Amino acid sequence: MHLTIRQKEERSCSMDVLKKVRAATLLETLVASAIILVVFIVGSISINNIFLGTLKNDTYDFDNRLSELEYLSIHRKLTFPYYEDTIKWDISIENNDSHILISALDKESKKEVSRKLSHE
Repeated sequence: MHLTIRQKEERSCSMDVLKKVRAATLLETLVASAIILVVFIVGSISINNIFLGTLKNDTYDFDNRLSELEYLSIHRKLTFPYYEDTIKWDISIENNDSHILISALDKESKKEVSRKLSHE
């Protein structure tokens, strides 16, 4: 059973598929797993920091409350001086002759927000 050169080439091409692929060693697998783990940990920590920063800087409810107090002050529905103590903010409203001063102090960061309203 002699094979021609062409038959040998065809047989060799079909055998290339069956050749063994070099397997990764245990150490290479562990290193690759460690790298993937580190990437996922760094990614999850970054997403967590972004999420916490977004929650910490969310002042929608506070701004809404200040707008409500501003409306009530302008329409004389509050008695002056007005003080409100919330979990995070201390709010005070004072009435001077020429304007209404609304000030709020953040208890954690000691940041102060002030609004000055003119009498109409």
